Amino acid sequence: MIEVLDFIVWLILFLVLAGIVLVLNYWVYLFQHQDNYSRDELLDFYNIIMNELRRLMGQDDPAINYASAGVGVATAIGLALLGGVFVNDLMAIPDYAEPQAANYFFQSILFVVVLHLVWPSIRDMAMDQGGFLLRLTDSEIPYFFGLSVGLAAFNLMVWGVHNEMNFFFCVGNMLACLIYGGYRVNTLEQYMAERGVFDESEYDEGYADSYDEAEPYDPDAADQDDRRQGPEY
Repeated sequence: MIEVLDFIVWLILFLVLAGIVLVLNYWVYLFQHQDNYSRDELLDFYNIIMNELRRLMGQDDPAINYASAGVGVATAIGLALLGGVFVNDLMAIPDYAEPQAANYFFQSILFVVVLHLVWPSIRDMAMDQGGFLLRLTDSEIPYFFGLSVGLAAFNLMVWGVHNEMNFFFCVGNMLACLIYGGYRVNTLEQYMAERGVFDESEYDEGYADSYDEAEPYDPDAADQDDRRQGPEY
């Protein structure tokens, strides 16, 4: 029963943190591309999250993108479980932690960084296999989103619920994971454009279409419209 409650707490934290990352990513994009914002553009959280989620998962192959995100979450869960199995054998328990303290090593941003560095090699190996594995490694942004947010939720749960990790480590590690996850989501259009799935102009138009707003003011386009209409008298 305790394990089930722990999972429910972790799932709630995961959903909240994932929503925060998606909203902040949207705000960053909005502030970079517009000077004026409506209330709905800034505070319509449900539509913001759903639109960002559709962009993250639905550009090329939604099924494989969701599967990739699921594998990332499963990797985070596996790392947390692995840390719990080996912690007493691998590490000394700090004074501020309980005897069942989680392993700082397995739940740190270190694994995300290592996977980020070796991912091109993993993809090269997947190219030899082809099929589902290659498609899964092509969907690296959903994978790293699920992994980084999953680890951030574990850090927050382990500290807040079980008090088994140092507060400053948990907060610093959680923020590092979330910042990395947001960075990967922010580079989505560039990553997909490099693979010929869609170009950045299509991504820009999607933001405007999501809220039935006109596209940001383009002075070059305005000049062209004026030339087509001719001079006014």
